[in-house]
Amino acid sequence: MFEGNNTDHLRAYLSSKTGLFTSVRKRDGRVVAFDPKAITRAIAAAGRDSGEFQDDMAQRLTVKVIEYAYQMLTTEQPSVEDIQDIVEQLYGVEVSPTLVSEITADLDAEVAAWRNRRLDPVWPIVYFDGIVVHVRGASGRVTPHTMYVALGVNLEGKKELLGLWLGESEGAKFWLTCLTDLKNRGLNDILVACVDGLAGFPEAIRAAYPQTSVQLCIVHFGPRGTALRQHLRQPGRDRRLEEDLSRRDSHRGRASAR
Repeated sequence: MFEGNNTDHLRAYLSSKTGLFTSVRKRDGRVVAFDPKAITRAIAAAGRDSGEFQDDMAQRLTVKVIEYAYQMLTTEQPSVEDIQDIVEQLYGVEVSPTLVSEITADLDAEVAAWRNRRLDPVWPIVYFDGIVVHVRGASGRVTPHTMYVALGVNLEGKKELLGLWLGESEGAKFWLTCLTDLKNRGLNDILVACVDGLAGFPEAIRAAYPQTSVQLCIVHFGPRGTALRQHLRQPGRDRRLEEDLSRRDSHRGRASAR
């Protein structure tokens, strides 16, 4: 991150601007008088926490803030102005667009390497789910999108995030694209795939992994069980399954009460 002239660039920029500050805008929007000692105290505290204190700690902290802000907004490429605003609100320090672009370019390479990394060929369990996130688009408007998540359990029993994909909404067709990506990265076999009740999802999994056993999430199975119970209550139906469902719900209720 600090290769090249990044640190020198930031140091020179801050040095040229420090004497010009008369006020800063705080995180809550208030404008207060600029106090260099406040920044010095913050840097000293950070130095004590990390076990070191160096003259260029201010530059390092500023770069870390930009990196952190970018990671927070990684669902869609943030604008340079977005990151500049966050840095100003946190530290009252302006950062040049050129420096922001250099740092985010480094992060883009790291994210791409993670997304394309090779995976183990066999995973005993993989959980697939879609999470709704709100994304600010190029127009500035915030809209709901679906973050497709694949979380695997490896042969040693450890969990690992296998992939993240962003789509406009959740659908089995897009899931098939995600599954194909996993296969292209070396994941050849999944023993059990845990999914929700999305229509067409089991078929998409079997298209990519024909031998995989698909397990429906119990949270989504519950409502289906209730509907089945209503069906079984019709005259002439075998009531044994309804009784089993009732015992299951009763057991879950007692477990929750504990």
